Amino acid sequence: MGDPISCTLLRSAPTMTNQNILFRICSVEEAAKFEERLCKSEQSKWHRRLTELSLPNAYEQFEGDKNGARLFAAFFDLRLASSMSNEEVYGFGPNWFEYFFSTQIDGRGVLDSEEEFEAKLKSYGHQTAFILRFRALLDKIMGFLVLLKTPEEYDRFVSSRSRKKAFGKLFDALELDPEILKSIDTSVEVIDSNFRTAEAHGTGVLRRHVFQVNALDSEHRDILLIQWKAVTDVVNKLPTIIEDWHAKKKA
Repeated sequence: MGDPISCTLLRSAPTMTNQNILFRICSVEEAAKFEERLCKSEQSKWHRRLTELSLPNAYEQFEGDKNGARLFAAFFDLRLASSMSNEEVYGFGPNWFEYFFSTQIDGRGVLDSEEEFEAKLKSYGHQTAFILRFRALLDKIMGFLVLLKTPEEYDRFVSSRSRKKAFGKLFDALELDPEILKSIDTSVEVIDSNFRTAEAHGTGVLRRHVFQVNALDSEHRDILLIQWKAVTDVVNKLPTIIEDWHAKKKA
């Protein structure tokens, strides 16, 4: 792609000049370096790789396509959104359980134990952030797939009032595994109806779940983790979808 990717990134920020832009990816080597550092950060917490997404692979596969710069920008955004969602899951999942079992804080309540208050406050923060980040990730996955498979529909898709409905209408044209649509549709519905609408537009539901419920008896956290696992499976199918797209373009 030479410089098309970096040029597109520059055009997306017209108020900035070349002199004050401190970061841009202009080669597959730079994409690989960013991916390496991102993976190192992720593995320092999880001790394993959670995603099959690869920035250098995507850079190479999108190179030469007329929409390559937009595709790489969308993929890059999705890669970061996925990583940040995983970061929040670590905060209210593995990290929370490790803290709980090391301190045995549960049982006294947040007004009787400052330790429990601080621990649950952090968990509340991670869960709130996860809901908003995760819901954004779902939109980014849908948008990326539309841009990849039916680029002529992309602008109409992003301007639609309901991206979930717009994605459903395009699904036959996208020629994807029906399980992908099912996973995305289910996760959007579960997150919106149980959490996101209340947290973003109402008086919230998480504070009751987090502060009042026993630390290990938390059905809502299980719901979040189930949806995260399902969408992680979708994310890990994206490299194969991109490879198939790339093979057809070369044929």
